[in-house]
Amino acid sequence: MAPRVGEKYSTSIPKRENELKSLGHGEVIRYQLSEEELAKYRALPVPDKKGKLPVGVMISKTDSEQRRRTKMRYSKETIAMPAVKDGPGSGLTKEILIEEVAKGETLSSIEKAWGLKYNSIHYWVKKWDLKGITQAKAQDMLSESKPPVIREKDMQQNDAVKAEVYQQTTEMLKKEKSALEEDLTKVRSELEQAVSKIYDLKRQLSLSREANCDLKDKYDLLLQEHEEYKRTLEELKGSPAVPEPSDPVNHPLHYTRGDIECIDAIEAATAGLSGREAYSTGAAIKYLWRWKYKNGREDLQKAAWYVNRLIGE
Repeated sequence: MAPRVGEKYSTSIPKRENELKSLGHGEVIRYQLSEEELAKYRALPVPDKKGKLPVGVMISKTDSEQRRRTKMRYSKETIAMPAVKDGPGSGLTKEILIEEVAKGETLSSIEKAWGLKYNSIHYWVKKWDLKGITQAKAQDMLSESKPPVIREKDMQQNDAVKAEVYQQTTEMLKKEKSALEEDLTKVRSELEQAVSKIYDLKRQLSLSREANCDLKDKYDLLLQEHEEYKRTLEELKGSPAVPEPSDPVNHPLHYTRGDIECIDAIEAATAGLSGREAYSTGAAIKYLWRWKYKNGREDLQKAAWYVNRLIGE
């Protein structure tokens, strides 16, 4: 049975873990007695001071006494059990011990190297279940277990190596960064040149398209004129042959078609007109009169020019 709080241990502890688990009190369960139950227990005979209450029941006469007893029960100090140590204070661990034995060290040399008390290492060998350990067993245990524990010296060496690697890596990264920045500058310059060339090519393409549009318009106009000339030529081919004029100076054939000569028609049409109006009217009639038999489209354009001149006036 575990000792009560505040009492000292008077017997040996068979198993420390079970004793630690049973230390202290359990959960407190409170129960409110009814009036009938209270009357039943109050009717029991009062025992003398040396005796015990029936079935271990303690009845508080008043609420104040019950509170006093509860306060006394919870005010007792608990005994603080010492913490279980996993190894000596020098820092020696089970893994380090196995590693040293695997290297050929003896328990005595390990004990001296780690500053342990005389023969105290055997206690830890027994606690760590390493009794009877040899170099071969330690090597087998290391091969089956995790990688060896890194000591403080090894950690310092590793830190120095890490610092050196870090410095080398930093310098290498700086060089790579400088080279990348130079490449980036070159790429940006080439990109700007390429963009400038693309802009020039686009501008030239735009100008070429505009020129092509103008050429296409001119080509369409020439094609239309060609079709008109062709049609006029076919009409002229289908018309009867024009006989040679008898008097090309005084009465040209292209002015004497019909019963009226062109000059007579101009005089009749310009009667009452003077100046530019008379001249433009006569010129327009002249070109309209002869266009079919002399210059064709050119005479029509000339006639239109004089007509437009009259319209502008």
